[in-house]
Amino acid sequence: RTARSPHRVVPRVGRPMNPEGVARRATVIGSGHVAAAIAQRLREEGDIVTVVPTAEAVANLERQRSSVVVISCLDGGGPVSVEELNRLCEAAAVSCDAGVDSRVAVIADARALRGFVADPNAAALHTSVLGVIRRLARIHAATGATFNAIYAGPTHESDTVPGMVIDRIALPEEIAHAAWIAVAPFSGFMTGTLLMADGGLSLGH
Repeated sequence: RTARSPHRVVPRVGRPMNPEGVARRATVIGSGHVAAAIAQRLREEGDIVTVVPTAEAVANLERQRSSVVVISCLDGGGPVSVEELNRLCEAAAVSCDAGVDSRVAVIADARALRGFVADPNAAALHTSVLGVIRRLARIHAATGATFNAIYAGPTHESDTVPGMVIDRIALPEEIAHAAWIAVAPFSGFMTGTLLMADGGLSLGH
C-alpha cells in the first residue's frame, strides 16, 4: 500500500510526480457522485484535491497550479458544450505545464458513442472528447503532460440502455478507479488514448 501522510507520498509503482515525492495537487472539475468518487479515490492515494464546478474552473486553474486535472462531463457541473470543454482542457494544460509528468483526464458518457444521448449538444460534447485530448496530447507532449479519456457507462438506473454486456449500472467508484489509472504516477507512457468503463456497451450487441 501507499505510505500516506498529509505531505509526502510514496507511490506503489513507478516514481513520484515530482523529484521530491511531495503529494500531488489535483483538481476535479464537475459535480455529482462520480466527481465525488474521483476526488475520494485521489485523496486515498495521497493527492491534495480541490473539487470545483465548471464556472469556477478556469479561474481556479489559473490561481492554483495542479499536476492532476480530471474533468467530469457526467452528472452536471461539468462542461456543457464542445467549446467549454476545449477551454477547460486548455486551462488544464497551462496549469499542468508548470509541473513534471502532469496528468489530465476527461470522463465522458459512453452512451453517446452508440447514439443513446438524445440532446444534440450533449451528444456532440461527449463524442468530441477523444479528439480534444488527442490534439492536446500531441501539442503538450514535450512538457511531460499526458491527456487521456475515459468513456463511462451509466451510473443511474434511469440512464440504462440496451446492449450492455454487464447487466447493471456502474458504481461511481468503478469510474473513479478508471480515472485513477489514467492519472496515476505509473501512467506516464499512456497519452491520447481511451479507456472504456462502459459495461461492454461499446461491444455493440
